[in-house]
Amino acid sequence: MLLVVSSPFILLTPNSQQAQYQLIDFGRGRKLERFDGRLLDRPCPAADGIPQATPKSWYKATHRVVDKRWETNEVEFSSDAEGAATQKVIGEIVDTASPKLAVSRTWCFRWNDLSLSLKTSPFGHVGVFPEQVENWEWLSKLGKKRIRKGSEDAPPTALNLFAYTGGSTLALASAGFAVTHVDASKPSVQWARSNAESSLLSHLPIRWIIDDVRDFVQREARRKNRYDVIVLDPPAFGHGASGKRWELDRDLGSLISDCCSLLADRPIAMLLTGHSPVLSMDYGPLEKPIFKSVSSHFASVDSKRASLIDLKGRELDCGYIFRWFN
Repeated sequence: MLLVVSSPFILLTPNSQQAQYQLIDFGRGRKLERFDGRLLDRPCPAADGIPQATPKSWYKATHRVVDKRWETNEVEFSSDAEGAATQKVIGEIVDTASPKLAVSRTWCFRWNDLSLSLKTSPFGHVGVFPEQVENWEWLSKLGKKRIRKGSEDAPPTALNLFAYTGGSTLALASAGFAVTHVDASKPSVQWARSNAESSLLSHLPIRWIIDDVRDFVQREARRKNRYDVIVLDPPAFGHGASGKRWELDRDLGSLISDCCSLLADRPIAMLLTGHSPVLSMDYGPLEKPIFKSVSSHFASVDSKRASLIDLKGRELDCGYIFRWFN
């Protein structure tokens, strides 16, 4: 088996005039990002214990997360003894629980032909994880590896688990895959369907499933359904559609095993991403039994850390990427 360890990637060059996204700065447990003209200051655990490179650049933030709430509009700026920027909102507070406000404040993130809506949602999320763009590019290229089924060229099948707002789903669908999109969050699945519509891809073969990922995978195994590509982006912790608790350290092994039973006889690829330190590469996770079970189905695996690059050229760690492929 070939093991390929890749270097970190740059999502967009800092000087790009067409940039849909830029990481401006990070540090002190936060990151400063530009999304399509909006400058967001939000929490970032990976930036804990790191100084901010350009404290004054934080003064211009148009949206900021404070105590899991977004603050926006007019702000007063000051700096502490170390020169780090702070701001006090004197205008509007965005209530993320209000559907009316959420809808009225959407904006757009474009990648290739995809048009993904962004909005201020709880816990500092906006609907896109920009470090996933590299994975969307990789998934798009998998469409060239279509396999012949029976006497007809059927579209290859893909299963996207913990599928969130559908970036990977739409990348796969636009590359010619028939995709099954599964997430336990009804709002996330609705958001993903809206992204398909705005990207003019709602006519493509996509199944939208609101379900606990573990329950769905087990039922698919009993139904003997098989997939050419499986994508997983599990959180460290969460709850399924029925309230069942998910803990990555406890549950990932059995889920990976069940997913292996869903792989086609000649699968194309499997992608696992996430942010949990549980899968730190420092202790060789590819030797863990759960990974060996996947590797037996594929010829190669690409293992790397995802990162984003700020305007000073510093790398912000954004989690792990495991890609198995034939």
